[in-house]
Amino acid sequence: EASSSPFEWLTNFQSLRHLVLPSYIVGDVSPPPPSSIGSASHKHTLTLNALHVGCGTSTVGESLLCLREKDVYGNQLQYGHVVNVDIDKDALGVMQHRWRQRELQTQQLDDITLGVMDWRYLDFKSEESCRLALDPLYRNLLRLQSPNHSNNELGGYFDLVLDKSTLDCLLCSETDVVS
Repeated sequence: EASSSPFEWLTNFQSLRHLVLPSYIVGDVSPPPPSSIGSASHKHTLTLNALHVGCGTSTVGESLLCLREKDVYGNQLQYGHVVNVDIDKDALGVMQHRWRQRELQTQQLDDITLGVMDWRYLDFKSEESCRLALDPLYRNLLRLQSPNHSNNELGGYFDLVLDKSTLDCLLCSETDVVS
């Protein structure tokens, strides 16, 4: 049974934060039209979607949803949907419970909307398991991005696919090995 405490293999979120900042993922966003520069009414929020593979009980998914940045024009950059997948159902349950508690605490403190957190069981050896868990998510992402698409079409996407255990190994390796 999974522990209720978060577990990070080698490093914590802070060590990889710079690699997953929304501004790093999207790069240079095209500037707004000249008429809207400095106008508060034209500011918008760019939300990204992330897939956290082999999440265990890591706090990475939670930390991604809490990241907020502003671009040079004052537009908000953030993760709006994080999907955590793992083969350990107990770990997913622990994460879901922890997130629900965090949502309740955040709602009591202020009016921050944290975004959508999802947990999916995946048996990585079974294509059927992967399709059952992820195909509906892809369809939903596609529908949200392009409402005119049919729900039967695939093609939704994630802006970030993260396997933290692999990143941990790279971040803890000798510099020569990583480069």
